[in-house]
Amino acid sequence: MTENKVLHLVPGLDIGGLERVVFTLCEQQKTKSWEPLVYAFESDSGSMVPLFEKVGIRTICRAKGRGFSWQLPFRLLQLTKTNGIRLIHSHDLGSLIYAVLASLLSCRKLRVVHTQHSFQHLKNPRAKLYEKIFPRFADSIACVSDEIVQTYDRLGQNKKHLQLIPNGVSFSNPKPTENKSSVRHRLLEQLNLPTTLAEKKWALYLGRLSKQKGAFHLANLWNAAAPEGAELFLVGPESEMGILTTLKQLEIPHLHLAGPSLQSTDWLRASDIFLSASEQEGLPMAVLEAAAHRLPTLLSEIPGHERFRGWACFF
Repeated sequence: MTENKVLHLVPGLDIGGLERVVFTLCEQQKTKSWEPLVYAFESDSGSMVPLFEKVGIRTICRAKGRGFSWQLPFRLLQLTKTNGIRLIHSHDLGSLIYAVLASLLSCRKLRVVHTQHSFQHLKNPRAKLYEKIFPRFADSIACVSDEIVQTYDRLGQNKKHLQLIPNGVSFSNPKPTENKSSVRHRLLEQLNLPTTLAEKKWALYLGRLSKQKGAFHLANLWNAAAPEGAELFLVGPESEMGILTTLKQLEIPHLHLAGPSLQSTDWLRASDIFLSASEQEGLPMAVLEAAAHRLPTLLSEIPGHERFRGWACFF
C-alpha cells in the first residue's frame, strides 16, 4: 500500500477559486511523487475535469442526490480501500462531514486533513454547530487566512490542529505576447458581443454568482451608478439555483453575464478595474490574481479583504 496517495473531496469541479486551489495543490503533489485523486459529489460532471485530466490527475464526479447521503461515507471508505488511500483532504464543510464519517467507519485508519477556504456559511445556525463539531475529528486543519484561524479559535477548536497556509496563485504565461485589444476582441467574439465594446472601459467581477459573493449587490450598484462608457462583466459559474436567470431578468444596461471561464488570466488582462462586493471571504483567489496583474481594485469592506487595504479601495 502506497503512503503517498490522497483523496481530495470537493462538492463539484466547475471553475471557481476553491477548485483552482485544489488543481494547483494536486499539480504540486504530483511533482512530489504523490498520487492525488479528486472526488466531486454534487454533480456528475464539471467544467474543470478536462484540465485535471490533461495533467494526469484522476477525477471522479458522482452526484450523491439531494440532501444528506448516508451512502457516500461507505462509498468513500470502499474507494479508499480499493485505491490504497489512507488520507482524505476535504475542502468545505460538507466534504469534511463526509470525510469524518468515512474515517470513523474505518476506525480512524483514514486520516483527515481539512482546508477551510472561507466561512460564508456561518450565518446558518446549523452550519455553525457543525463547524464546532466536525473539525475536532480532523487530524490537521489548513486555514487560508488569519481571519479563519481567529474564527476557529472563537468556535473553540484546538489551536494545535490549526495551520496557517495562505492561498497562492500561479501564472502559466507571465510574459503574454497578445496585446490587450486583441484579448478583448477574442473574448467579445466568444460571447457574441459587439466588438465595439473593446473601446469601452471594462470592469470585472470574477467568481461564483451567489448572494454571499455580492453578485446582486454589485449588479444593483452598477445599475444605479455605472460610469459613462463602462461595461461590467460578471465572469463565473452560477452557485445558487436561479441566480443567473434573476440577473438576466434585471436587464441592467452595460452589464454582461459571461458565465464560467477557464480564461481568468485573459479577463484580468482585458479589464481596467476589478470589483468585489463579497460579504465573506477567506483569502480570495480572484483578488490575489487581480493584485498580481496590478489591476486597480474596488472591494467591499470585510475582514477577508482587509489584507489588501494597502493598495485597494473599499466601499
